[in-house]
Amino acid sequence: MKVVCSKRALPKVWAKSYDRDKVLLLEKDIRFKSLYLKLLVFPTCKAFRHFWDNAAPTAVGGKLGMALGAVNSLQYEARPPGVFRRIMEVDRRYFAVMGLVRGHLGMEIVTHESVHAAYAYAKRTGARSPWADAVDGLDEELVCYPAGGIARLVVNALSKAGMYKSNRIGSGGI
Repeated sequence: MKVVCSKRALPKVWAKSYDRDKVLLLEKDIRFKSLYLKLLVFPTCKAFRHFWDNAAPTAVGGKLGMALGAVNSLQYEARPPGVFRRIMEVDRRYFAVMGLVRGHLGMEIVTHESVHAAYAYAKRTGARSPWADAVDGLDEELVCYPAGGIARLVVNALSKAGMYKSNRIGSGGI
């Protein structure tokens, strides 16, 4: 599959472009290796769902249902007319967008969404694991190491913003 960058890159500052209702509590670009994860934190589930479903449908989009967090990989597969190979269109800067709700910033949700982001990163980079050939092709390594790194960076960003307390048990909020 051929990977191409989208002609129109997503903006660096989303608060100006997509947050018309001014609900974003935190907007942070988290650098993971050579790409970025856009982290968005919302005050309530209602604000989160409204933004994700309506405010930026071309950037993130998708119906959430009762989700307390979400990740969009920003990868679109296409097969243009007359082209045999599929093409994956990606953003130049971001490998994913992660949305979280302030009252639900427990380790379970951060880790869960970090695994989704790690899948997006692995798919985007097309990396091969050095362990893949060693023991039965451990493809999990392509996701597990990035997931741990992404979760650490997200927790650090939330802690710096005063939104995460490491001694909290469960996914209850602050």
